[in-house]
Amino acid sequence: MIPPVSPAVHMASTRPAASARYLKLAALILLASLLMPHPGRAGEPSPSTTLTADQKCIAMVTYAEAGGEGELGRRAVIQVIRNRMDDPRFAKSACDVVRAPGEFQPVTMSKRLRDALANPAKADMASALADFGVDRTALDEIARLVALGPNGVASAGPTSPDSTDGALFFVNPHLMDPAKCSWFAKLKRTAAIGGHVFMTSYAPGESSTGPALDCSQVAKDWAAFQKANPIRARGKRHPINPDWLVPIDRSVIAEGGTCSTGTYDPETRTYQKGDC
Repeated sequence: MIPPVSPAVHMASTRPAASARYLKLAALILLASLLMPHPGRAGEPSPSTTLTADQKCIAMVTYAEAGGEGELGRRAVIQVIRNRMDDPRFAKSACDVVRAPGEFQPVTMSKRLRDALANPAKADMASALADFGVDRTALDEIARLVALGPNGVASAGPTSPDSTDGALFFVNPHLMDPAKCSWFAKLKRTAAIGGHVFMTSYAPGESSTGPALDCSQVAKDWAAFQKANPIRARGKRHPINPDWLVPIDRSVIAEGGTCSTGTYDPETRTYQKGDC
C-alpha cells in the first residue's frame, strides 16, 4: 500500500513544475515582443521609401530648404507648399509647385534635385539630396511629417494649425540677394520661424503693416554664399540666388550644359527664359 502524500509534500513536489511553466510562458511573451515590428527598428522600411510621388516632392524640397531647421522650421516649409497648392495662382500638385522655375532656390541650384523632381516616383531621395549633405535621420523625420497630413500635404496632420499664417513666400534674410529685398519688403510678414521670414500677399484693399523686411539689415552672408556656391554652365561661374522661394527677376539656370537667363513677373506669376 502506498502511503498517502501529505498536502505539504504534494505542494512542494508540484511547485517546480508550475514555476517552469510560468518561465516558459514569460519567455514566449518576451520572444513575441521582440519579433513584433517597432517604429525605427533595424530592418523596417525607412519612411522615406514609402511616400507617394507628391509626398516625395514635398519631402525633398523641405529637406533642401529646412533640413537643419528642426521640426518647427520643417513644418513651416511644408505648410508653404500646401498653401501654394490651395492658391489658384499656383499649381495644384505638390510636384508642380516645387518644380516651378525659379521658385525654390535649392531646385535652381541642384541638377540632381531637379532630375529627381522630374520623376519622383523612381527617385532615390538620399541620392537626389547629395548636394545638400544627407542626414538620413532628418530625412526620415521629414518623411514622417509629410506622411501625416491628408494626401501628404499638411504640415503636421489633418487638423494642424498653419504656423505660417497663410504664407506663400519665405526667405532667409541673411542669405538673400539684396537686390530682391525691395520686392519682398512690400509683402505682408506673417511669421519668423527658424532662419526664415514668412510672407504673403496683401488682400485687395488691405492696408500695409509696414515693410516685411528691413533691407538695411539683409544679406549679411550674401557675398560669402555667392563665392561658396556657384552654378557652373558652359564653363562659366554664375552666382546663385539663395533667397529661398524667390520669384527671381534674373536667374542663371544650368540644365544639360546650356545656360539661359530668365525674367519673372510676380504679378502674372510667369517665367520667361532668355539666352545667356
